[in-house]
Amino acid sequence: SLHDALPIFLEELPPARREVFMLYWKSGLNYREIAEQLDISEKTVATQVHRSLDFLRDKLGTIAFSVSLFLHHI
Repeated sequence: SLHDALPIFLEELPPARREVFMLYWKSGLNYREIAEQLDISEKTVATQVHRSLDFLRDKLGTIAFSVSLFLHHI
């Protein structure tokens, strides 16, 4: 199911990219806060978040991706 697919696809992300994305998505931290926490640049955070979103969109499709992120966030 869609609900079960997102965690599986998240596991396919490289570990460092997954860490950045999870901090952004689940913790609600902004790019600056993530950069400070991980001692990386804000540009790196932005790149990793965008690459994660692109990967998940490719895997799930645009509509399914949006619904899945919403359902997992609540």
